[in-house]
Amino acid sequence: MNRARVSAELESMAAEAPAKVSLLWQGMTEDEPWAAFAPDEETISASTIKTPLMMALLDRVRQGQFSLEDQVDVTETMILPDSRFFEQGPGRYSLDEIMRFMITASDNSCTNMLIQMLGMDAINGYFASLGLKTTRLERMMLDFDAIAAGRNNYTTAREQFWIFRSLYRGQALTEPLCKMALSVLMDNRDYELFYRYLPRNLTVAHKTGGLPGLSHDSGIFYRPGGDFYLGVFVSEAPDERMGPRLIGAMARKIWDEMEKEEA
Repeated sequence: MNRARVSAELESMAAEAPAKVSLLWQGMTEDEPWAAFAPDEETISASTIKTPLMMALLDRVRQGQFSLEDQVDVTETMILPDSRFFEQGPGRYSLDEIMRFMITASDNSCTNMLIQMLGMDAINGYFASLGLKTTRLERMMLDFDAIAAGRNNYTTAREQFWIFRSLYRGQALTEPLCKMALSVLMDNRDYELFYRYLPRNLTVAHKTGGLPGLSHDSGIFYRPGGDFYLGVFVSEAPDERMGPRLIGAMARKIWDEMEKEEA
């Protein structure tokens, strides 16, 4: 594969987009990026913050403070109006279910339950322990009053790479817990971004995020010729179609070139 040409094309796509774009493409065993465009630019994280949040929970599991078999009593007041997981109403749900649906269906009710359970300060302390300097949690999901007051959740493309690399290397948690986290991320049900122009039978451990004018996708593509990370973060887009199309086009461009190389 002519990696230099693909890298130049990706960086050009990011530079020419009518939006704010951060891009990082890097082999999982490589020390330097293959393509990068503003990878350290602070961006509102949207739901990509849920990946390190899952890790914060699993770290407490590692310490024995929680078990994924623990049952959580979910009341009506804990369920947000956008929740698909809790459409059938309140009840007792396992911590494992809540964690998985936070990632696979990006359920905001599940997310807020975990934030309340772990504590925002403790979560940010865990992020700092991973060496993250920008990735931080300042508000609950759908807390529009917090947003109006200037509080939000943030990350960068490079720090997302560090997050995924720590799981990939089995370093952030125990190796079994890292593998569990990656398997949950592989079950992500959002096919509108990386998967937009790709077949669904691929193996990608990733987490998407979206808000008005904002579309993100970040994670690991598993390939016979070598696994790689791709993170594309699009904000201040002129419409809701631009970000998903750009992210999908970038993923497709990389995939097509790798298909040629491995043919």
